[in-house]
Amino acid sequence: MKLTLDQLRYLVALAEEGSFTRAAERVYLTQPALSVQIRKLEEALGTRLFDRRKGTLTEAGRFFFRMLFTAGRAAKRPEHCGIWYDGRR
Repeated sequence: MKLTLDQLRYLVALAEEGSFTRAAERVYLTQPALSVQIRKLEEALGTRLFDRRKGTLTEAGRFFFRMLFTAGRAAKRPEHCGIWYDGRR
């Protein structure tokens, strides 16, 4: 199963909102549809990303979220990722 950009966007909304209901409203989905997409993302990655009882990211979710943030930052400004283009630090 492959990841989609929409699923990544949904995870960001969920992480920032801390609630499936608020995140679903933010990304213009129903709460059940958002839940399905997050579950598919979790299945594709082979781990739980969000603790539904606590309303927080799991340790794996926090790690993945940081990676998304870093990748987004690098895509916008590659010089901010700390690696020179020729491979030097």
